[in-house]
Amino acid sequence: MNLDTALLTAAPFFHLMLFFLLGGVFIVLLTLRKEKEVLLPWKVIFAAVLLLLVELALGIAAGYSGSIIVVRGFLDLLASTLFIYAILVQLELLR
Repeated sequence: MNLDTALLTAAPFFHLMLFFLLGGVFIVLLTLRKEKEVLLPWKVIFAAVLLLLVELALGIAAGYSGSIIVVRGFLDLLASTLFIYAILVQLELLR
């Protein structure tokens, strides 16, 4: 097995473990008692991370089945849009 095929096989699972760790950090952050306006950008980022998690799971499933799923591109676009929206909300809160 070459290094590139080993990385292509293992990398999605390492990303999945990173997402679960990040999800735990977000759950701790979102359960803090803060003002709703302060937590709004973090909630939007959490939604974007969940979309990326779904996209990663679809990518792993597509790798095993050998099919290409078009929905993954739309999920990436939606997650990127949510990240940009979170930045704009944070800028509005800082004003």
